[in-house]
This record gives sequence, structure tokens and C-alpha cells, in this order.
Amino acid sequence: MTGPSTSDRIARIPRSGIRGIMELALSLEDVVRLEIGDPDFTTPAHIVDAAARAAHAGFTHYSPGVGLASLRELLADKVRSRNGFGCTPDEVAVTTGACGGLFSSFLALLDPGDEVLLPDPGWTTMTPMALAAGVTPVPYRLDRTNAFALDPAAVEAAIGPRTRAVVVNSPGNPTGAVATREALAALLELAGKHGLWLVSDECYEDIVFEGEHVSPASLGDRERVVSVFSFSKTYAMTGWRVGYVVAAPDVVRALVRAQEPVVSSASTISQKAAEAALSGPREAVETMREAYLRRRDLALGLLDERGIGYARPGGAFYVMVDVAAAGGAVRGVRAPGVARAPGGGRAGECLRGRRRGYGARLAGRIRGRDRLGARSAHRGARRAVRRSARRSASAHDDGCRRDARPGHRLSAAPRSPAHHEGGPSRAGSRKGAHVAACLEHPVEFATRTTGFERYDLPYRALPETDLEAVRTDARLLGHHLDAPLLIASMTGGGSASATINRNLARAAQELGVGMMLGSQRIMLEEPETASSFRVRDVAPDALLLGNLGVAQLRRGYGAEHVRRAIEEVGADGLAFHANPLQEAVQEAGDTDFRGLVDRLASVVAEVEAPILLKEVGHGLDTTTVRAVANLGLAGIDVAGAGGTSWARVEQYVAHGELVHEELAEWGISTSDAIVGARCHAPSLIIIASGGIRSGLDVAKALALGADAAAMALPLLRPALESAAAVRDVLERVIRELRIAMHCAGAGTVAELRALPLVARI
Repeated sequence: MTGPSTSDRIARIPRSGIRGIMELALSLEDVVRLEIGDPDFTTPAHIVDAAARAAHAGFTHYSPGVGLASLRELLADKVRSRNGFGCTPDEVAVTTGACGGLFSSFLALLDPGDEVLLPDPGWTTMTPMALAAGVTPVPYRLDRTNAFALDPAAVEAAIGPRTRAVVVNSPGNPTGAVATREALAALLELAGKHGLWLVSDECYEDIVFEGEHVSPASLGDRERVVSVFSFSKTYAMTGWRVGYVVAAPDVVRALVRAQEPVVSSASTISQKAAEAALSGPREAVETMREAYLRRRDLALGLLDERGIGYARPGGAFYVMVDVAAAGGAVRGVRAPGVARAPGGGRAGECLRGRRRGYGARLAGRIRGRDRLGARSAHRGARRAVRRSARRSASAHDDGCRRDARPGHRLSAAPRSPAHHEGGPSRAGSRKGAHVAACLEHPVEFATRTTGFERYDLPYRALPETDLEAVRTDARLLGHHLDAPLLIASMTGGGSASATINRNLARAAQELGVGMMLGSQRIMLEEPETASSFRVRDVAPDALLLGNLGVAQLRRGYGAEHVRRAIEEVGADGLAFHANPLQEAVQEAGDTDFRGLVDRLASVVAEVEAPILLKEVGHGLDTTTVRAVANLGLAGIDVAGAGGTSWARVEQYVAHGELVHEELAEWGISTSDAIVGARCHAPSLIIIASGGIRSGLDVAKALALGADAAAMALPLLRPALESAAAVRDVLERVIRELRIAMHCAGAGTVAELRALPLVARI
């Protein structure tokens, strides 16, 4: 006995190509996932916490169909401030993701038999969505030879008598193309000329690498524009299913009527999570964007190595790759173990390609690359090799860390009386206590790493270089360096400081590297300590940078203090250190950091010498980098997390133990800080410090975008012994740098900085 059949209407609707590939991939083992646009990042913790609090507070019931009033107010504010056009809460409808927003928009705007123009290549789900809404999808061409840029002429060529709407998607899925302001303005004018709705899918608005994201509604004629947004990609909230549509109030009312019979309303808990996303910190958004940029560049470098054609994406997290010779996407899953997504409705005509995502883990993408290039390799053997390589790499890294980190877990080390002698003041005693803590306690991060272990330099079996001819010299702040290396800020003012600084300076002079002094505040306030900072007599030619705390600018310090700090030690410039976490955990720290960007700008404008900004080991964030990028600074030192944690040092000084252990592990990994700084301050000198322990670390830092690297802790114990002991450590690092450059095929520092790094599997 058979039951009634399902509807012919649904049977005629094709499945999303991406969803079909995804389900097949999930049914197989050991498949590299390149098909679905789902970030591998987890939703930021403050958003998850807000949702949990909302659930416990009783936000577990229906919301109004149009969405929570509190969320719609926040969304209207966001649209006004970030998308650049006027908006009221009455013009906002909360939807079940951008997918729900698009489908409800089709239902609200179009009648059965109407035509909607869709980009091709385009998001493959949009065609079945249009058919399910009873309207006819008509493709308009995005030309491969023009990098899939929006072409209003191609849109106009597709307009027919039943066309009622056109969809534009920027940045594009799957092309990654970012529409220009001029092209969008022309499209909007075209929509007005033909009386069309313009539906703007802006799901990837915050993932732009080249060009700018422009909302068509900001260009005028807002009444005909329906803007569709999502939280899914920006905040890694794909599973929360919350988006929103901005349109004229009558369109919003129609959209809500279309949505209510299907889903009633978006999840109330998800809406409270969305409120937290909008009102909370945005650092995670920028961190994800930078990771996508880094992955894009690595992916394109790998494609270039193999001569595989692609369209360079300016945004989103996909790349259109010409893999016509590889056959269909389903065969791509079953044979090489790689799930790829189809490129669009006319893949054979417009690209003969496939979309490959780099939104998920880059290691997975590299695995996918390897499989696409070596299909015949035995899968089980590959897994065994990878496991063995991981174990070997881990053991090697652990051994290197133990060997190269002289301050790591030395609680049983003997105390030298010099390390504990009090200086002439409480400040001097603190300086000595800092040195002692670094020698006697595990002051390095325990769980957070620099991130360098995630990368490898490309290894060349036949490099076109001669090891002895490899040149490590570089220029920094107008000075010639024999290697792109500085001795990072350590100490000054304490009884052992003079010995440490002079031995460091002698080694810097002998090896042609730079040196950064410890904080000179004590020198300015207690002149009798100045001798511990004066090293010019033993390092007449070395690049020498002074040091002051940026927080002191709120305590009356200004340009004259900076000039004194520079002139009294004969420095070539000065670095202001920002250290809010260190100050917060120490006794009587300087914790008022308000208004420091403006005060820093004023000092930079008045002082003739080069001024830099640095952190002390917890990392410069991209918000800060953007804020200071145009102040006139000469450079920045990212001082990322992964080396010495000054939140640990201060706790050992104050308590002899860790009282706030989680705070001591907080920060931005050095590798991430380098990438973020280079992205947002492309014209500034970037110094990489924070966990630099080897020449290979230096090489990776430079390949990630730094101009030089700096190190401190590995030199502390040698500096108490002699300049020769310091020189031995630095010579090892420089030798390792030269070997790394040679084996990667880089004969100069400039060639090293141009090398693409490879993500480690």
C-alpha cells in the first residue's frame, strides 16, 4: 500500500549543490571540508555568555514577529553608523539568518511568475529559494576575465518584461568579488530606470581585504533597496540562525507577514546573543578577518606554485579555482577525499570551476591542496605520516623551548645576591625584583604560544643560494644593522641593571644589532640611577632606543620628558610602552589609560626624534594599531603573547605566586599581532617581539610582515655574566636565521620577507 505522493512543486525544486556535497562529505571518513561557508571559529565567549544569561532570565518565549525592540534599536544604530544610511527601528525586521531574510523578501516583493535576476556565478541556494517562492530565477553574468566584477550592462542585458527584482551580493559568494561604489550606483540607477527592486545581500560585509564594502542603500533611492544582513559570518554565528532585513516600513510589514507562517519569529535567545554581538567588543571580528586574509594569501600562494588558475578574491572566504580537469564535485569527494562546492549555475561556461573555501582551518585547506595534487597516495599511509610528523614536531618544539628559554621554571635556581639588593628607592627595588622573578620563576606563558608553530618557511631542496653569501643586513630607523635583530627592553635603575645593560650594549655593538633600554621613568625621577642606562660609551654605533610608559603622559609627562630621556643617554629615538595588564596586577600600578592616543599624538608632533609604540608582552591589538597608525609614529613593536608574561612577573614580585593565573595567560599571540599590525599599519616599521627564541622564529616573523625582531629573556642570564655570553646567544640566533634563509631560498632579508609561509599540518 502506498500513501499519497509529495507535491510536484517541491520535486521540481533542485537541491542546493553545496548542501548535497556537505551531506555526502559528512557520510564519509577523512574528508577535507572545502564546500560549506561555515567559519571554523567558535562564537565569541561574551556572545555565548549573554545567550546563557538570557535563557536563565526567561527569554525562552516567542518574540514579536518583527524581532525584539531592543535588538532592532541596536541594528538601526549599527546601520546608521557603519552602513552609512538613515534607519529607524521600524525599518528593521529580524529574520532567521540572511537565508530567511532573502526568502521572505522574495515572498514579500514578488508574485508567482515574476522574474528575479541572480548573479552567476552565485550562491547556489538562491536558485531553489526563488523557485520555492514561486518566481523565476534568471542569471546575469559575472565575467571571469573581469575577475567577476559587477557589470551593470550585463544586468541590463538580462532584464525582460517580467523582471521585478535584481539581487546583488558583495562581497560575493563564491567569487569573493567586492563591488565598487561606482558599479553599485550604476546598478541602483538601472533599477530605478526599469522600476525594479534591488535586493542587496551583504552577508560578508565585514570580511573585506581589498576595496571597501558599500551598502547600495547609502547611495540614494532607498525606497527600492532591500538590504539583507547576517550575524553568521561576521560573528561566527552560523548555527544561531539570526539575521535582519532593512527596508521601507511597508516592505518590513509585508516581510513579517511572509515570515510568520513559516517560522513565527527568530529565536529569542539568538536575538539576545545578537544584541551582545552588536554592543560588545569587536576584537574577535577583526581577528577572524585577519585570519581569513592570512589564509587567503597562503591559499593563493599555493595555487600559484602549481600554476592553477583562479580569480583573486577581494573579500569573503572563498576562491574560485579552475579545476575542470578534476571532474565533478561529487567525484571530488569520493576520489581524493576533498569536498568542494560548485562554482555557480553555468560553471562550465563561465569558469569551469569550483569554489574552494578558506574559512575553515587553514591546516585542513592545506590537506585539501595536497590531496588534490596527489590523488593516488594511499589515505591510510598519509594519516600515519602526518601523525608521526606531528609527534616529531611537537617533541622538537618542546625540546627547543626547554633549551632556549633560560628563565623557564627555574624555581630551584640559586639566587645571586646582586639580584636582590635594593636600589636607592622602592622603584629601584622593584627593578631588581623583576630581574629576580624572571630568573627564578616560570614567567613565560604556560598555555598560550607565539603562534609561530603554526607556520613553516618553504623548504627548498635545491635553493639557489650560497649559505656563506646569504646577507642578513637590514636598515631600521635610518641605521644599518648586520642582522634584523634588537635586544628588547629589560631593565634599568636597579643595582644589577648597569651590569646587564652594559653587557647587552657591548654585544649589540660587536654584532651590529640594535638595543632598547628599559623604562627610564626612574632615571627622570631619580637622577642618581641614570648611570645604569648610559651605555653609549660601549655601544657608540648601535641603534639605541629609549623607553617610557605611555601611561605617564597622564601624569604630566610630555615632549620635554621625552627629549630628556633621549638626550641623556644619547638614544636615537624612544619607544612608549603600553602595559595595561601589567599595571593592573601590580601594586599601585598606573591604571588610567584614558585619552592616551591624543596625548601620544601631541608628543609625536613635538619631538623630532623617531617615536615608537610597543606593548610589553601581551600584544598590540588591531584596534590600537588602527588608532595610532596615522599619528606620525616611526613604528610599533607588537610584543605579542607567547614569551614573558608580565602579568606573571608582577604577581611573583607582589605575592611570590600566581593569584590571577587566567589573567597571566591573556594576550594576542605574536604571529597574530604581526599580521594585524601589518594589515592596519602598512607604512609603519613593525618590530616583532614576544617569545622570539631562535633564528627560525626571526625568519617567520619577517615572513609574516615584521621588519625586525627583538628578544629579551634568553639574554638576561647571559647579561649577568658577560658581554661574551650575550654574544654567544645572539650569534646562534643569527646563524640559525642565515641557515633558515638559505634553506628557504632567500639570499637577502627582502627576499625572506617576500616568501609565503606554509601552514603546518
